[in-house]
Amino acid sequence: MEKEEFEMKTVVVQKWEESELGWGSRPDGYTIHQSEQHRIDFIKSYWDSMPPSPPNEYSRPYGSSYLIDISVEDYKELVEKGGSIWENGTPPKGVRTDG
Repeated sequence: MEKEEFEMKTVVVQKWEESELGWGSRPDGYTIHQSEQHRIDFIKSYWDSMPPSPPNEYSRPYGSSYLIDISVEDYKELVEKGGSIWENGTPPKGVRTDG
């Protein structure tokens, strides 16, 4: 019987929280990025899309980014979607990038 080998790719995860006027903040999913530069560009693009005055409700990065391994199949999907995707739910556990 042949041993199956699973190739994995390392990607960057960033948690987000939502802030809503009068309600406070709460978790708002996470983003997965092909690289640290994709994460930086995604966050910049997000803030650049905001109106000049702070909205009553918005999301913001929360905590330090960290690394996880994903399957090559999931990595290909990430690349096809431009290198960054936003996911709902609880973020996967990983290794922090800030030590």
